[in-house]
Amino acid sequence: MNHLQNLKVLSFPMNNLTGSIPATIFNISSLLNISLSNNNLSGSLPMDMCYANPKLKELNLSSNHLSGKIPTGLGQCIKLQVISLAYNDFTGSIPNGIGNLVELQRLSLRNNSLTGGIPREIGNLSNLNILQLESSGISGPIPAEIFNISSLQGIYFSNNSLSGSLPRDICKHLPNLQWLYLDQNNLSGQLPTTLSLCGELLFLSLSLNKFGGSIPREIGNLSKLEEIDLSSNSLVGSIPTSFGNLKALKFLNLGINFLTGTVPEAIFNISELQTLALVQNHLSGSLPSSIGTWLPDLEGLFIGGNKFSGTIPMSISNMSKLTVLSLSDNSFTGNVPKDLCNLTKLKFLNLAYNQLTDEHLASGVSFLTYLTNCKFLRTLWISYNPLKSNLPNSLGNLPVALESFVARACQFRGTIPTGIGNLTNLISLDLGANDLTGSIPTTLGRLQKLQWLYIAGNRIRGSIPNDLCHLKNLGYLF
Repeated sequence: MNHLQNLKVLSFPMNNLTGSIPATIFNISSLLNISLSNNNLSGSLPMDMCYANPKLKELNLSSNHLSGKIPTGLGQCIKLQVISLAYNDFTGSIPNGIGNLVELQRLSLRNNSLTGGIPREIGNLSNLNILQLESSGISGPIPAEIFNISSLQGIYFSNNSLSGSLPRDICKHLPNLQWLYLDQNNLSGQLPTTLSLCGELLFLSLSLNKFGGSIPREIGNLSKLEEIDLSSNSLVGSIPTSFGNLKALKFLNLGINFLTGTVPEAIFNISELQTLALVQNHLSGSLPSSIGTWLPDLEGLFIGGNKFSGTIPMSISNMSKLTVLSLSDNSFTGNVPKDLCNLTKLKFLNLAYNQLTDEHLASGVSFLTYLTNCKFLRTLWISYNPLKSNLPNSLGNLPVALESFVARACQFRGTIPTGIGNLTNLISLDLGANDLTGSIPTTLGRLQKLQWLYIAGNRIRGSIPNDLCHLKNLGYLF
């Protein structure tokens, strides 16, 4: 192909090309665009790949099996606007010479096996819009020069070994930044209050780091924010009331920190919110009675592992889009609302480790009966609640999609309903530490997908039915 001296565009993406890229390709001085992404190409790139072609504007070799080092000569392609070497097996460090490519608008090296740090010379790329280095193996501090590139719209550094703290004036020179992903690193220090200067920010992800201190209330000024993820850090203090001003917010995850106090009521009034995750903190207070009216689009409510108390609001049943409801490890009291049956899209329900009761009916656990309307329910965990009732015969009418039913230490009485054999998709069944009597139903032999069966700590008598011997996937019986 080196005879095609007038060739400007070489584009074979999304094919099944194999072997190495001929070095002669890079000798075609007229080439402006090389796009060979999503193939099965292997081998390394020539170190002097830009020696004969300084005019190249776009180089896209992503999603192949290329290896070796990123050529140092790449810095000689001074007209390059796009470099995408993502999803390959490149090793070594990022060449400092990339900082010479002053016309570069996008640099994507993510999902490689690189070593070393981020060259501070990248701070010279005054036209850079997108910088993607996530899952690339880089380490060390983030050069302050990166945060001086005023044209940047997206910084993607997730899942590396970056360390150090963020500069206090992080957003002073980033007026166009929309995506900031620094999650899954070893970053520490306090969150800068100047994050509020990134006025165009849409997504802020700093989870799985070692940030400490309190959450800056100034973040509440970022009116365009759609996603905040500060989970799995060491943040302390309370949730800023200013977060209630984030009317465009759809995703809020502050889980696995050391936050205290009550949740500002204004947060429950962000009508666009789709996911609210506050798990494993020290938050207290009760849920507002109108939560289901204020959050009509909520799909996931994760508040387990806190100190919430009071009753479960009846209005939760108005959240017609809810698929996950996790309230475990709190101090909720009162009856389990039978109107949870209105959550027809519910897939995961975790009410375990509370003080919930069920007194709707003199016999049977009524909320279980009503859950038959949740046709997509796959996980139902209610352990360690003083439900103090009989397992209803209607248990076998629970959604056939159910895969996990865990009801340990609920003070259940009576026998195991034979209808439980109708739940043919069950993988785990735990009825241990109750006050169940009678024998093990032979209908359990219908549960061919069952892997875990725990019924210890009851007063069950008789022999183990032969039918259980036909459960080929059963790995745990106690």
